[in-house]
Amino acid sequence: MNFVFLKYLSGLSAILLFCSTDNLLADNAVMSCKTQEGHNGPENLRIYGYKKNWLGRKSVSTRVDGNWKQWCLPEITLKAKEAGVVDRNTEVSITDLGGSCILVQTVIVPEGRQYEGRQYEEEFTVIIDFIALTRTFIVSSKWDDGSIRSKKRKRVLACEMLDLNR
Repeated sequence: MNFVFLKYLSGLSAILLFCSTDNLLADNAVMSCKTQEGHNGPENLRIYGYKKNWLGRKSVSTRVDGNWKQWCLPEITLKAKEAGVVDRNTEVSITDLGGSCILVQTVIVPEGRQYEGRQYEEEFTVIIDFIALTRTFIVSSKWDDGSIRSKKRKRVLACEMLDLNR
């Protein structure tokens, strides 16, 4: 009797494990968005993917060099370091068919540039909406003394759905 129960339990566990993987998708969407209006070319495009599995786990990823990577990572790239970024924090929120990323970074103006050595904080918010097919980008910055470096700017760019195998 115990052997039959254990066999049933292990079979049930295998089914649950299979269903919890990202291979069984309830929702799956891929879209391409421009990063700047009026500019063409692959360097001006971002491809975003949305997944929601049967257990309700949601994720947004971005395609980089042909590979899917987690969206909105706090890592500081070499290009960002060269631009003076010394610290970076992110906050990600994934919703049904979308997500938002708030990235706050501290920058020290590099040598040879106007305001050399001054520090400022820059905040970027990117909102990805797979229903409205938009990428909203909001940016603002302030100097370390609290004065405004750049006023809040908001851009909403149209995206298009893609038929890619994720």
